[in-house]
Amino acid sequence: MSSELRQEYLTILAEYLLNPTEDSLYQASKLSTDLVRKGFGPDEIIEIHLQSIEECLKQTTPLKYTGLLLQSINFLLEIMIAYGLAHREHLEKKNLEVKEISQNLEIIKRENLKLGQRTTELKVIAEVSRILMEEQMEITETMTRVSKLVSSLFPNYAIGFIIPESQTILNLLNDRVNIINYDSENVKTNLEYKNLTIFKKIEGNNFLYKSMLHRECTSAIWLPIVDNDEVIWVMVFESQELIPFSENTVRFLEVLHDLLITFYKRTSLVSQLAKQATIDELTGLFNYRYLDYILDLEIKRALRFSHPLSVTIIDFDNFKIFNDTYGHLVGDMGLKNIANTMRSNLRASDILCRYGGDEFVIISPETTLEQAYGSAERLRAIIEKDNQLIINKKRLNITVSMGIATMMNEYDNAYRLLKRADKALYQVKQTGRNRVSSYALS
Repeated sequence: MSSELRQEYLTILAEYLLNPTEDSLYQASKLSTDLVRKGFGPDEIIEIHLQSIEECLKQTTPLKYTGLLLQSINFLLEIMIAYGLAHREHLEKKNLEVKEISQNLEIIKRENLKLGQRTTELKVIAEVSRILMEEQMEITETMTRVSKLVSSLFPNYAIGFIIPESQTILNLLNDRVNIINYDSENVKTNLEYKNLTIFKKIEGNNFLYKSMLHRECTSAIWLPIVDNDEVIWVMVFESQELIPFSENTVRFLEVLHDLLITFYKRTSLVSQLAKQATIDELTGLFNYRYLDYILDLEIKRALRFSHPLSVTIIDFDNFKIFNDTYGHLVGDMGLKNIANTMRSNLRASDILCRYGGDEFVIISPETTLEQAYGSAERLRAIIEKDNQLIINKKRLNITVSMGIATMMNEYDNAYRLLKRADKALYQVKQTGRNRVSSYALS
């Protein structure tokens, strides 16, 4: 016990022994509360009591010892009773504090778990965003990467992407994406859901949903990517367990949806720009830009594998006179007709491009000069037979001239190949048009 409390105990005890009043006992009760608050136990109180009574007895005659001792016992009893009450109150207060601390710790623990989950979600969103916005990958690879990342937040779910355009379902299974059967009836039914939808069978809203990844699923998340009221892709989650959904989960899914729709629009825009950069607007064929790129690529491939490669230049006969006489709109119709006829009658391996103005080029991989000549003659005859325009009740015949060249040696290039084909075409124009000629035979 501190010296201050010892002195206070001695003072109150001395006053009580001289004049045992209620006020002295009240002071003793207050002292008991201080003793409890300071953390002193009963043994320490008895010890200080004995020390204090000893001091008091020194100041009086031996004849009064017995009376003072008895009186001091009453004082000690009052002290101990007050101490006991104060101690119980103190313990109850401490128990409440401990309980409150325990409750606060539990709240902090739950908040830490939520914070940890939120942190994980943010990390996943950041990585998904990086993949969708920065990396250039094929759609399948992109969806695979996204599925793997998101699976860390949905460990009890099968995750997949539904792609209606290609009638495929990519299903993430054992960290690998597999293509599974496309049930058109199920997909047709589910494609009616065009907003983020969470299905829970136990709540009765899962009956119209047709499972895609599991035969039976208790919980499902339908996350569609919609453009012009058409479902382009769907990210689907299915589980055989009933898993609760928090507001944070829904918020995460909404952010994921926004990232996917942004990715789709960006991908569509890039594809559209790429198409515009390589497709001729009038005929829908590849343009000169693409011709320049693909011909160089095909020449390198032909040289690498020692395969033949032929090129045919096609010219619309008398196109300037045709335009000047009947107008550019009619001329454009003639170009479209020629383009459509050639597209319908060429091999899948042939590459058809608009060379510019009224000229076209056919790149024929693995094709000899004789084979290219035969195909060109057949195509010329089809164009002559099938391409006629009726303008003001007048029948206009459309014909073409063709010049062919083939790869000659390892030093050949696109410029030389096209130049030889153009020379062959020039020879046709000089000798009557509506014919086919090859450089080697000229």
